[in-house]
Amino acid sequence: TSSDGSARFQIQDKITGFRVNAEGTLDALRFMGACMDSAGNIQNVLCMKHVLARGSESVIEQHSAKLTLVPSATAGEGHGEATYDASQLTVMLSGLPGRMCVEVGNACLRQGLRLADAALSGPREVGPRWMKNEIDLVHGSERVTIRVVTADELGAQLKALQEAKSKYGEGLVVVDFTHPSVVNAHAELYATAGVPFIMGTMGGDRDALLKTAESSGVQAFIAPTMCKQAAALELAVVRMAADFPGAFAGYRMDVVESHPSNMADTSMTAKTMVQAFQRLGADTKVDRIQKIRSEEGSMALGIPKHALDSHSFHRFTLTSSDGSARFQIQDKITGFRVNAEGTLDALRFMGACMDSAGNIQNVLCMKHVLARGSESVIEQHSAKLTLVPSATAGEGHGEATYDASQLTVMLSGLPGRMCVEVGNACLRQGLRLADAALSGPREVGPRWMKNEIDLVHGSERVTIRVVTADELGAQLKALQEAKSKYGEGLVVVDFTHPSVVNAHAELYATAGVPFIMGTMGGDRDALLKTAESSGVQAFIAPTMCKQAAALELAVVRMAADFPGAFAGYRMDVVESHPSNMADTSMTAKTMVQAFQRLGADTKVDRIQKIRSEEGSMALGIPKHALDSHSFHRFTLTSSDGSA
Repeated sequence: TSSDGSARFQIQDKITGFRVNAEGTLDALRFMGACMDSAGNIQNVLCMKHVLARGSESVIEQHSAKLTLVPSATAGEGHGEATYDASQLTVMLSGLPGRMCVEVGNACLRQGLRLADAALSGPREVGPRWMKNEIDLVHGSERVTIRVVTADELGAQLKALQEAKSKYGEGLVVVDFTHPSVVNAHAELYATAGVPFIMGTMGGDRDALLKTAESSGVQAFIAPTMCKQAAALELAVVRMAADFPGAFAGYRMDVVESHPSNMADTSMTAKTMVQAFQRLGADTKVDRIQKIRSEEGSMALGIPKHALDSHSFHRFTLTSSDGSARFQIQDKITGFRVNAEGTLDALRFMGACMDSAGNIQNVLCMKHVLARGSESVIEQHSAKLTLVPSATAGEGHGEATYDASQLTVMLSGLPGRMCVEVGNACLRQGLRLADAALSGPREVGPRWMKNEIDLVHGSERVTIRVVTADELGAQLKALQEAKSKYGEGLVVVDFTHPSVVNAHAELYATAGVPFIMGTMGGDRDALLKTAESSGVQAFIAPTMCKQAAALELAVVRMAADFPGAFAGYRMDVVESHPSNMADTSMTAKTMVQAFQRLGADTKVDRIQKIRSEEGSMALGIPKHALDSHSFHRFTLTSSDGSA
């Protein structure tokens, strides 16, 4: 939520039952299996990012390469703040008397940027009936009168540009929010006049626009949205698609977008997100986007009446095939202020490049503004995505070539429901289960806990002996016996209790058995040290849901790539889990830390932690899933409430 409340972004997930996490656990298991028989020097501590990113190293490199910034010499210290003197810039508006253009003009006056005394506009036929040849902009006691030159006479617009360039010099920049019908003609006009421009107008022939910009020799800033925060989220999803292709396979995505009635085209943001999620494997199509342009439809989505002619709304809902998991990304922007402020950030960024003697990139977009000064961060973060050698994986997206019949799964956490679900998933998918399992201490188990547990799938019944944590010596003996019986393909899958996380990790290290630690809690730093020094493979993740992990990693990466992008926003977090989970969700903590780096006002101790039946059901958790669910909602609101 922005500081003024005009902008709000929301990421929400809701998972009921254990099936999604169980399936993700088996994917992790197969990934480990694909690495076990490799003679190469492999990374022994793995997590969900390795499963998600397998086989996509070259894609990551290609995508990272696209984030090349203008030379660092053009920017100052910190996050690359412009060293260019803003007093040298003059803004020539293109799109008056349109409300977005007026808002940009007002923002210039608020922030002390000079406005040219002439402005351009689209053709009169698409302007308001009351359109005049002069427009007054007022800020406090300051009044600026601007002459408007329409697109009906291109010769007059070129003359106005040339006169402005002669009067204001090389610091002249055009900011264009006109009409789709004149996007390409205006770009060619600015190129002919040799004047840098910011193209915020949507529509037109975008390929032709880029060609004009690239061949013009002038700087051009092109973006379908001037809202930095919306651009950051969109880029994070595009990057997620490059890093983790197929992560949302088996999901359906439904898209709703709402804009003012005079916007004919489907939102470019919606189209870009659909294309990205197609690459992520989701079932979604551009022609399925629900496009709302009626007053009633927009107001039903929460758009206030005063913003019907000045709003943007997108909701992307991803639902698993069985309906047990749902992820939702939503943005709502009312008014023009957020986009106007983003436009001025773009303007200053261009200004910082203008007086550079270096060989700069002349076509810029919002990712350059967001990522300025963070090259080293991007490189460091990308380095963390190093995968196990490609020799351990097959073709395509790195599918395992390891024979699953060599794997034996030893469960740790029976008779817990998550562990039972993993066992059932193993039976469904033909993975062998060890005849012994580990568990936490009896005091945290159910009263009916027995020494043996039966798992049933169809006509297959497997009886498993349970060895509790009350006697670690017995658990070590059970591990050693299982390793002797099943060989090097033995892997422990641990969903026990936070109180035994570290003891169990040390136990697996002592026995020399690879393990997947899905249990939350414990001392995580000590857990990592144990895993790193053990010499055995360890897969550690606070969530085994691939889709939740992909979204979380996308936000963490966004924080590394675009620090400060959400400055001025407040983030409120709600998370709900079963009543027996005492700690605050690690996913919630990670997201808070990431958004703190993104500049948002948010704290771990402000997370709203729901553990009551009433509270969880109020969030939409069905009664049957009260003991087996996960829910997170991250809401960012601008300071004026408009986004």
